Amino acid sequence: MPHISIIIPIYKAEKYLDRCINSVINQSYRNFELILVNDGSPDSSLNICRTWANKDSRIKVMEQENLGANASRLNGYRVAKGEYLCFVDADDTMPLNALEKLYREISKGYDVVKGNYMTVNSFGQCKYSALLISEITNTTCYIQKMLENELLPFLWGGLYRKSLFDEDIFNLSIRNKIVIGEDWITNIGIATKVKKFLQIKEVVYEYYELCFYNEYINYLFGLHGKDDEYCERFSCI
Repeated sequence: MPHISIIIPIYKAEKYLDRCINSVINQSYRNFELILVNDGSPDSSLNICRTWANKDSRIKVMEQENLGANASRLNGYRVAKGEYLCFVDADDTMPLNALEKLYREISKGYDVVKGNYMTVNSFGQCKYSALLISEITNTTCYIQKMLENELLPFLWGGLYRKSLFDEDIFNLSIRNKIVIGEDWITNIGIATKVKKFLQIKEVVYEYYELCFYNEYINYLFGLHGKDDEYCERFSCI
């Protein structure tokens, strides 16, 4: 039985997918399953997934119509066998010792363990992002830090105890058709169950910055300049 289930939603990722999967499959920590969820991608992403699955028995390939990233994560969650979940975006990568470092800490009894991350821009330039918070040992403090944006809103870059999640957590964003900011909503959804959180100093994720990044940040931290209808749906979560 795998200790960790890694879930990757995939849509129009043919340019980056090999790089992403390669970084996961070659992790120094080996006891995991990789669940690739093709979200109705019209490019060659599905064929790439199948090629990798033929090479490594730890890989599962799922298909669905185009429903969005959190619907893909929900379907991955439904078949995941690991005690812990790891979320990766299809255009990003993980350092080869990332899972080893994260698992070593979360196995000590934490609900969530996150690491720092490296941003890689379109020119290949890297920027290290360091968070100041190290450990949280009560639910109230975790919720406060999340609402005050002192914790990263993203699902990627860490390990989560699977029991924190249920289908309703993912459906918070799915039923309201939230496609930007769904990571933050999902993190808020599990917050009442998080009793112990740890932030380690090591880099565990490599985020490849696209032009979409700045728009995403605007949604998460203020929703400035967006249409009223979308903001209303977001605020009602």
